[in-house]
Amino acid sequence: MFINKDRPDIRSWSMMLIMEDTSDQLDERLDRVEIKLAYLEDFLDRLQLAVLEQGRQMDKLNQEHRVLKDKILFLTKELEEIPNRKPPHY
Repeated sequence: MFINKDRPDIRSWSMMLIMEDTSDQLDERLDRVEIKLAYLEDFLDRLQLAVLEQGRQMDKLNQEHRVLKDKILFLTKELEEIPNRKPPHY
């Protein structure tokens, strides 16, 4: 049987096609993974910004809560100090 060394036989040719398909499939899968990773990184960045903003808002609300609580405590102490008596016009 005559074998031409310069030209691949049918088996090696079919293996090359399978390898090309596999390589193309791997490239496509890698592209999809990279795209998903880019979306996830963007989502994570936006999520981190939202969490930081909510943290700032919580700090502000906690400060406002402390101020209002102190005012209420002050006013209730003042009310306790006012004697329970009839106004002067009675």
